[in-house]
Amino acid sequence: MSFNFTDILPQTKLSYEYLPGSSPGIVYLNGFYSTMMGLKASTLQKFCQKQGHQFLRFDYRGHGLSDGCIEKLSIKEWLEDTLFLLDYITKGTQILVGSSMGAWIMILATLLRPQKIVANIGISAAPDFPVKLILPSLSLDQKISLEKNHCFDFFSPYSLKPYKISKYFLDQSKDFVILKSSNSNFNLASLSQPFTLFHGLNDQEVPWELSLEILNQISNHENKLIMFKDGNHRLSEQHHLDALINEVKKLIHKFS
Repeated sequence: MSFNFTDILPQTKLSYEYLPGSSPGIVYLNGFYSTMMGLKASTLQKFCQKQGHQFLRFDYRGHGLSDGCIEKLSIKEWLEDTLFLLDYITKGTQILVGSSMGAWIMILATLLRPQKIVANIGISAAPDFPVKLILPSLSLDQKISLEKNHCFDFFSPYSLKPYKISKYFLDQSKDFVILKSSNSNFNLASLSQPFTLFHGLNDQEVPWELSLEILNQISNHENKLIMFKDGNHRLSEQHHLDALINEVKKLIHKFS
């Protein structure tokens, strides 16, 4: 499998895979510290390749094969990466599929490119998670490290090594919050595109109530929240992936 590289800045390359094909295309947006090589992205790639649809997946700066130091980056740069590839790589209309943090970026990208995006699928959506989930949970040691070193270690069940959370990342996140409960300046009520959100009741990292809060701010009557009683944050079991592909099929048919 080969990937392409493009310059987002001088001496800073983004790694991506793009399959040309019919519209609407599918763009996959992965989560924090995740890469485009995950099971959900690969499942979508195989589906689009078989069906002849456009497909784009990529690594944000500081992730996977892309350049950059993650401790010096934030939602600001990862949104810029997304918009850059949407504008210069994809053709025609697109359906965004965002996982965890990727669903947050998905919503921001839709607000900024409303004519380009026709529908959205969120998986374990984690909007505003630095403000809603990380900051309120900091231990005293983490607070001291943040003050002294401008970063701290954040432990995840999905990584053997702790994530490095920087002050820059936290500060930038506050400018991109989208939920009313986070005092957002963004207006989700302006979104007319249909949203389908998947969330697991056993998600220990991101509560399903955040997905419900998203839908409560968007007025489209076609929006829906699909819950999995057995689902954790990843939603990567075969029946979860089957549900994802079935929803993609419906949206492609609707907007073709």
